[in-house]
Amino acid sequence: MTAAEQRRSPRVEGVTFPVEYSTEAHAQTIKRARAVSIGEAGFMILLEESYPMGTPLYLKLYLPKTFFPFSNWQAIRLETQIVRVDSQVGQDGYFRHGLLITQIPEEEGIALKRYVQLAHWIKDRVNPL
Repeated sequence: MTAAEQRRSPRVEGVTFPVEYSTEAHAQTIKRARAVSIGEAGFMILLEESYPMGTPLYLKLYLPKTFFPFSNWQAIRLETQIVRVDSQVGQDGYFRHGLLITQIPEEEGIALKRYVQLAHWIKDRVNPL
């Protein structure tokens, strides 16, 4: 069974989204990254440095409120845990880390779920199998 088949929800692929993160809650130093392959339970993040499995990351994931054009960005506050680490840096110079969402405020969780579902609804209409 592939990782895609094991997932509880579909992923939004082919688009990257801005992220601000830290390894400590309420940290003064915030770093920037990009999120890809976003799902309701987790996503892949591209980082300039590598972190070990199990590391908690506290972040804001920025998603557009509208699809066409991307505008009016909303910040989704998340607590996550690293559950996958690619040992090699990618050709783009970033380390890929798989994140599991461990905590998300209810309203922001609903916004994330709606975004993922709407993205798949649009994709299914544009590119039916």
